[in-house]
Amino acid sequence: MRLSGLTILLLSAALAQEALADQLDFKWIREIRCEQIRPYSDDMCAFKENGKWGFMDTSGNVVIAPQFDECYDFADGHAIVKKGPRWGIIDKTGKSSTGFVFSKMNDFSDGIAYAEENNLCFYVYPDGKKQPLSAKFTYGDFSEGLAPVMKKKNRKWGYINKKGIVSIEPAYDSVYSFSNGIALVKNNKKSFYINKKGSRRNISELKSNEPLHFVNGYAKIKTDKGIQFLDSHLKLLNFSAADATDFNKDGIAAILMKDNTMRYINTAGRAILPVEYDKMGNFSEGLAWVSSNGKYGYIDGKGTLVIDTLFTSATDFNDGVAFVSYNGRMGSIKVKEESDIIPDLVIEDIAIKDANLNSRVEAEETFAIAVTLHNPTGEDLHDVNLQFAGEQSQAEWFDFDGQSVYLPQVRANSDTTVTFGGSANIDLVSDKINLEFRGLASNMKDPVTAQYSFEAMGVNACKPLITKYWVYKDNHTPISAGDVANLMLTVTNDGSDLAKDVTVDLQWPEGISGVDNEMKIPLIKPGESAEITSRFTVDSLMTDSLSRNGLTVVAKLSEYTRKHKDIKYLSFYTGRMNAEVNLESGAPAMMYQYTPDSRYVAQNTQSMGAPQIVTSASSAGTQEIVKEDENMSELLAGLTPVVAADPNKFALVIGNEDYNSFKQSTTYEVNVDYAENDADAFAAYATDYMGVPKENVILLHNATYAQMNFNINKLLMMSKTNPGNVELYLFYAGHGQHDVDSKETYLMPVDVSISSPTAGIKLEKLYADLGESQAKKTYVFLDACYSGVGRGIVIKPKETPINGNTVVFTATSSTQRSMPYKEKQHGMFTYFLLKTMRDTNGNLTVGTLFDATRREVVKNSIWINNSEQTPELLSGEGIESGWKDWKLQ
Repeated sequence: MRLSGLTILLLSAALAQEALADQLDFKWIREIRCEQIRPYSDDMCAFKENGKWGFMDTSGNVVIAPQFDECYDFADGHAIVKKGPRWGIIDKTGKSSTGFVFSKMNDFSDGIAYAEENNLCFYVYPDGKKQPLSAKFTYGDFSEGLAPVMKKKNRKWGYINKKGIVSIEPAYDSVYSFSNGIALVKNNKKSFYINKKGSRRNISELKSNEPLHFVNGYAKIKTDKGIQFLDSHLKLLNFSAADATDFNKDGIAAILMKDNTMRYINTAGRAILPVEYDKMGNFSEGLAWVSSNGKYGYIDGKGTLVIDTLFTSATDFNDGVAFVSYNGRMGSIKVKEESDIIPDLVIEDIAIKDANLNSRVEAEETFAIAVTLHNPTGEDLHDVNLQFAGEQSQAEWFDFDGQSVYLPQVRANSDTTVTFGGSANIDLVSDKINLEFRGLASNMKDPVTAQYSFEAMGVNACKPLITKYWVYKDNHTPISAGDVANLMLTVTNDGSDLAKDVTVDLQWPEGISGVDNEMKIPLIKPGESAEITSRFTVDSLMTDSLSRNGLTVVAKLSEYTRKHKDIKYLSFYTGRMNAEVNLESGAPAMMYQYTPDSRYVAQNTQSMGAPQIVTSASSAGTQEIVKEDENMSELLAGLTPVVAADPNKFALVIGNEDYNSFKQSTTYEVNVDYAENDADAFAAYATDYMGVPKENVILLHNATYAQMNFNINKLLMMSKTNPGNVELYLFYAGHGQHDVDSKETYLMPVDVSISSPTAGIKLEKLYADLGESQAKKTYVFLDACYSGVGRGIVIKPKETPINGNTVVFTATSSTQRSMPYKEKQHGMFTYFLLKTMRDTNGNLTVGTLFDATRREVVKNSIWINNSEQTPELLSGEGIESGWKDWKLQ
């Protein structure tokens, strides 16, 4: 174990990328998904999942399912665990040698554990054997064969051996455990050391007495020179440091010098390895973790980088296993051995099967995509997840049963096929649909991807037109009274989508009896034509004089979407031959629009391509050409106020994007893409859609702690200017972070390091201050993410209480990432929040705004970013009823 307090930084560090020649291969064992995890001990690792503890082996397999409320680590094949209110001992199969009978139990020490049962005390051995203890004493844990005991009668401390015999009489006010054959004791307010015979042991090297804990023969102590070491002969080593780890079994320690430089030293205090990294840990099992520019790797005893700096966090090796974070995943790794198999996954085949079996998806058609996965290696793949995503512009055209499939296993050297079911919407546009499939198993380091495309045919952009007609008899002679003739129509799809369910209704003139008053064409492909024919009979009383000016059939065309219609007047004559009529050649530039009273009216087609002329109501009819700024955010283009300004509304808008220009540290921090754009857009919407006067909006880009704190207090003070009538709006886009120890959540100013969250704005205090303000209503919008990942531990943040008339919109749940929308250059949450306001002119309730925003964020985050993002709407105690019906205007 490396010392958790030792995080060593160099003011200027050189990269060690040249040391890659002798790198070891490593094997990614398994992804780790749990609340907490401990280092391996006795080839077993304790982990916490859903509030319960279990154990996994060094291969990452769960061997004892999570079921215990508390537990200690395994040692010599046994572990002490708590189930409900009682403790017991289990072996590596989970079988208990004692049953769960003890009300209290300490961990094993020197192979013995102290336990209590029904007011009786015992020392318990791993096999379950109990050694009863006298009620006259209070007992401590064994160390080096002796355990502290206190005689209850005189409250004096001494020591007993493993046989339960008093070895050193209880005569001291307090005692410490033995280490290296000595222990610190206190009597009559004086401290001194004794040996195992109870004789005093003077240590001339120490000016003041303190408990000593020897690790691998050396005890680390604090002196007026700094950190020093005492050897097993109780002699002080002749060097000091600002901070240090314990010496490992090989006699190596990592130290931080008083000049803020780092080095590895031996027991003589001599530097044994060059250090060219920002951070480092001590050696464990022959390897030590090091860090450059926030990336972690491992060096060997020669200082050679043997596992490259790939990871965002790393721990020591224990039992051959270390925990690392890589590409947003926490997992376990080992040094690769020659016999190890590196698992792999191949997306071998992708095929689509649609309802009409033409391998092309059409509007409102169901289909299935079958993906064949192949495991070509000799190791089973575990917890396999296959998912796909496509282009954002195509997202709304389809509804899928799901975009990811989970498989518990894909066996070694075998295939399996998974199917994604879906259907195309009516809004489908004809296009090539491009999908990317991504497969990843828990025991794979990197995902595999495969591209797949299929053709889609929509119906919205169809344009079926009656382009030709021909009236004729079967024998191609003139039409006379009483004859049977044919009307043949040619319908052409002049659009880019399929024309589906095309219907032509025929209205026959007086004296004509048609066989078909309605004709249907199931499908016409873009650019293709279809012919339909209806037979009709001319009335026997029809004379040529009656049809001298021609007879006209009215043909009305419609299609599946009912969006595209056509009407043609088809004239023909009796008493003579009728030629085929091409309605496209020489036809006037007319379009026909269907009116609500079922009449068709002709309108001249409008010339296209000219600049758009917009008449302004306020300019008395003057006209101007409107051209949008190409670089302007889509959310700001053409923005106009829709609500009057309310002097009782105030807004604080913060966009923290640049986390590197305001700190003294050289450590690189990740910036927050588009946070400034988000703030600019929200400030504009606060004015135009929420009614906050421009002079009442405070807009901050890249705010420091002082700026954030000052303006938050300023906002709170404004609530007191008109108590009970003021409404507050607070928007924040930037980093958020959880503290590892307290699990509190903080908003991060740009001059505060992400690694020091407690120096930021505490969210709990912010909510409390807003809740206690005298505002009528308070709206908080947080487009921030909280990774919640500590080194080796996944942190579940503490729930932050909200009070008063405060409503909080958050971009994500507490453990998700808030994602950008690169195409729109905004945060995805902010973009859809403001777009929803704009689409409704801001005339909607809190609940409606949230539901619409959440729906779009959840869908588009999965489709575009391959990541789940679920916004939340929060309120707290004391809020008035019906708050979801509040309106922001």
